[in-house]
Amino acid sequence: MEKEEGVALTVSNTHLITASLRSTSRECLKDGRFPEAVRLMTGVQWLKLDRTNLSQIPEELGKLLKILELLARTGGRTARDVRLTLHELPNGKEEHLSLIRNDLERLYGELTELTCLRTLNIRHNRVKTSGIPAELFRLEELTTLDLSHNNMKEVPEGLERARSLLVLNLSHNQYVYYLLQLTQYFAHTSCAQSESQSIQGPRVQSLVPPALSVKQWVCNGVNLASQGQMRSYIESIPNALFMHLTDLLFLDLSNNNLETLPPQTRRLANLQTLVLNCNPLGHFQLRQLPSLMNLETLHMRDTQRTLSNIPGNLDSLTNLTDLDLSLNALPKVPEALYALTNLRRLNLNDNEITELSQAIDQWQHLETLKLCRNKLTALPASLCKLMSLRRLYVNDNLLDFEGIPSGIGKLCSLEIFSAAHNQLEMIPEGLCRCGSLKKLILTANRLITLPDAIHLLTDLEALDLRDNPELVMPPKPTEVQKGSGVEFYNIDFSLQHQLRLAGANVPAQAPSSSASKDPIARKLRLRRGRRDQEEADQDQAKILKGMKDIAKDKNKQKTLEEVKAESLKPKRWDETLEKPPLDYSEFFDEVAGQFPGITIWEIENFLPNQIEEVAHGKFYEGDCYIVLKTAIDETGSLTWEIYFWIGEKATLDKRACAAIHAVNLRNYLGAQCRTIREEQSDESDEFLALFDTDITYIEGGRTSSGFFTVEDMTYAKRLYRVHAAGTSSIHLEPVPVAVSSLDPRYVFVLDTGLKIFMWYGKKSKNTFKSKARLMAEKINKNERKNKAEIQTEMPGDESADFWRAFGDNDGLPPEEPIAEHVDPDFVPAAPRLYQVRLGMGYLELPQVEVPHGKLANTLLNNRSVYILDCYLDVFIFKSKFMGWDEVIAVDFTRTAESVQKTGADLTKWARQQETKADLAALFTPRQPAMSLTEAQQLSEEWNEDLEAMEAFVLEGKKFVRLPDEELDYIKTISLTRLPHTCYILKVTFDQEESSGMVYVWIGSKAKPEEAKLAEDIAEEMFNNPWIGFQTLNEGEEPDNFFWVALGGRKPYDTDSDFMDYTRLFRCSNEKGYFTVSEKCSDFCQDDLADDDIMILDNGEQVFLWLGARCSEVEIKLAYKSAQPSDNAATCDSVVGMIAAN
Repeated sequence: MEKEEGVALTVSNTHLITASLRSTSRECLKDGRFPEAVRLMTGVQWLKLDRTNLSQIPEELGKLLKILELLARTGGRTARDVRLTLHELPNGKEEHLSLIRNDLERLYGELTELTCLRTLNIRHNRVKTSGIPAELFRLEELTTLDLSHNNMKEVPEGLERARSLLVLNLSHNQYVYYLLQLTQYFAHTSCAQSESQSIQGPRVQSLVPPALSVKQWVCNGVNLASQGQMRSYIESIPNALFMHLTDLLFLDLSNNNLETLPPQTRRLANLQTLVLNCNPLGHFQLRQLPSLMNLETLHMRDTQRTLSNIPGNLDSLTNLTDLDLSLNALPKVPEALYALTNLRRLNLNDNEITELSQAIDQWQHLETLKLCRNKLTALPASLCKLMSLRRLYVNDNLLDFEGIPSGIGKLCSLEIFSAAHNQLEMIPEGLCRCGSLKKLILTANRLITLPDAIHLLTDLEALDLRDNPELVMPPKPTEVQKGSGVEFYNIDFSLQHQLRLAGANVPAQAPSSSASKDPIARKLRLRRGRRDQEEADQDQAKILKGMKDIAKDKNKQKTLEEVKAESLKPKRWDETLEKPPLDYSEFFDEVAGQFPGITIWEIENFLPNQIEEVAHGKFYEGDCYIVLKTAIDETGSLTWEIYFWIGEKATLDKRACAAIHAVNLRNYLGAQCRTIREEQSDESDEFLALFDTDITYIEGGRTSSGFFTVEDMTYAKRLYRVHAAGTSSIHLEPVPVAVSSLDPRYVFVLDTGLKIFMWYGKKSKNTFKSKARLMAEKINKNERKNKAEIQTEMPGDESADFWRAFGDNDGLPPEEPIAEHVDPDFVPAAPRLYQVRLGMGYLELPQVEVPHGKLANTLLNNRSVYILDCYLDVFIFKSKFMGWDEVIAVDFTRTAESVQKTGADLTKWARQQETKADLAALFTPRQPAMSLTEAQQLSEEWNEDLEAMEAFVLEGKKFVRLPDEELDYIKTISLTRLPHTCYILKVTFDQEESSGMVYVWIGSKAKPEEAKLAEDIAEEMFNNPWIGFQTLNEGEEPDNFFWVALGGRKPYDTDSDFMDYTRLFRCSNEKGYFTVSEKCSDFCQDDLADDDIMILDNGEQVFLWLGARCSEVEIKLAYKSAQPSDNAATCDSVVGMIAAN
């Protein structure tokens, strides 16, 4: 191809790789003219259109299906383009389209024809929402979209369809916001004066269109403001956007007019960077923030943050390293920020913070801390613990000399310390001990002088001391020659210096008459004051007086003879031993060793931990135990035997702590016995006699060691083939680690541990390549702690390490080419999830239903155990399973044949395997009812208790004392009357219930004592002359108010004989085996226990009431036990189960 000036191009090669239109063609591209020759360059991959002033996208670009990068920059300005790292692929169809700083207002359909377009950058244009075609977001390869610095009023329609997006930038679509600011500034001046003034800064210059001067642009803004045509732009984000763009890694919504974010923001689980600067989010509570667990960068500058609209718990943001909360008027640092232990950069500039908490030492990884333009008067001493701090900015505060901690010299990594515009008169000498300090900025303070050690900062590059009028620099120390003066080999032998090192009070030397007056020294002496010497003298006098008093008191207690006799009398070896000053109550309970029996402790994290009685006699091989036997001798005194048992595989710390705490237990009890060491498989007969059965050894260890054990990680070599899973996810199918598993139509991930290879087939899809790369990065971050290396392999250009991973020691590629062999109709096997449950005391594995075939952590319960079957891999999810104690001990590996071969009696062995259960209560007669005398005595006791009680009612969230006048209030309800009972019915005639009628209904089979009691209760409750009283026997009910109050005459039960033999049973396994016990005959609803199961037998039907906290073993055994109850009571059927709420 030959190239001339202008746009005249002779196309001789349609496979041209690079073409360029020079700046002389700029005039020829006006008025929509575009070189026709470009249409024929169907093979071009790189086309530069520098300085073209494009106002629309030419239709010729739709023909360039293989364009790699299109640069279009404004006339006279260099494009500032943020280029993303792109991996060159062998098919050459990845595209990067950049149209920065043009006059584009609409994007026509030519872009939708670039089917391989991955990156689209059109920032700094005039694109409106209506000018973006919805078909653009249907491109499957589009991963990066930058629409910032435009004139969009809302989020483009159809953006939620771009499911492959990883980077989205919608910032600075509040274009008129900055114009309003400048317009308000220049509104008070004339346009001529505005033209003469110089406007600096990239933000302002970037807003000025290339065709207008600053004067014209500002004047236009004044006209628009006067006409009321200025308005802010993007104000809301649609809910559907974040429902589909779940793969986003970068999201920038800054400099808009957003007041809230959609609740679906919590679905962005992969988001790493979120920028929300300059948005009026004052009423937004950020409740979705803790759900973004992978977030690394969060910028919320000028978002109206307060202490109330920041989440109180941010513990889940463990990956957050960069946080910006500047320009928010915060009065202090929010408490939730101290939990972000992995922070590296924190910006709190332009707030109203007055103090910092001592909890600042939790930011051990913090490197940059910005606290400029606040109201700080002092920095906490815990700041000196931030050993990783490199940059500290505290400009424009109220810091003085005492406000900077003296231990700041411990910050060995500090490189920049900026404290301009404060009230510093001096700086601590410790600041000069920061050996890495490179920049020290102390502009505009009240400095008098600096420490002499300032000259020892050899790495200091910048020292800014401007605007300190009273500053006098200390003289630079002269190099002392060997043997000169009072110093020899850097040792000062002068009396003053040696007294100072000894801690004595050194009097000030009298100034010589020939010395000149030093104003700095005078100010320093005034700062120290005269009280230093007086305080030192007082302290020394107090110390001497205290020592004398102690010596006198000690000598008064003993006479001279006692001192001599004590020094001459020999002591036994046990009398010379002194108990260490330990508080043994921290290790053992008060009741330890106070009751006869066996008590056992296990060693966990250097401390003894008492175990349950059911675990006695079961020892783990990797643990150590302390066994205490307490007994009572013939005199009635307590005696003890102390053993410490050592497991064969126990760690050194457990062995040592078992012996130490056995001695501590002896000292705690004051026992005279010895501590006896017992080792696994070599126990003494006395130790074995402590237990009723033979002791059992359990493989492994139950408790954790107090030491940190570091083991080399071993990684299994795995090869995965990438398949599609749903619409936006991928599935890694494990295949054999062999060259024959490779297929050019797929992407493969070879995981060797600390090196992960990405092999891209020639015919593989681009979306799988990017998502597989993202998955490899997640594996490296979450499982390998960023220690693994991710290496990309192209077909035909593989590294030797890649082939060595397949078993070729020479690292040579295979001789035969890699062929297609995978069935195109292959569908990965769906994983199956099983939950470990208990059924009839044995383990069951019911399959868990997986919605839409997609596994999620919400399917798992942290109190259960799961088995995940992935066809080629099987995983076990362990947790705090609460039902292990209820599992019946069964050896599933033993059969009748294997037992018979041992010579054991099968009948006796089978009897031992039977599960113990107590069902005797189901076959015993019903308990007799309580007699009248017992009932009256019990009633009197209850009445005494009731007199001391007070009634409360729950109103809202508080309990309020119930007034006395409301205690006798009875609500009228419809009753189901039984002939064995009596009822009291109150009928009111008005709303105030001041008048009415009281009926006492007596059943035909009610006892006389109950009838008399009902009448007495009614007379006592409703003793009112305006309320009538009437006693009714069953069948004598009048047709007046009685039936009206009950809702009309209706049939009721006339047979209540079942109350004579209705029984309530309680089913529980709290004793270690299943038992059934009967409740009292006059049971009520309060007898239902939520952790057990109740059987209600009324002679005709059997009901099972299931408590909310009962176990599945109890449910199935209770259902089984209801069958013999059914036969015993000759009832018809079991109606069903009733679950408690």
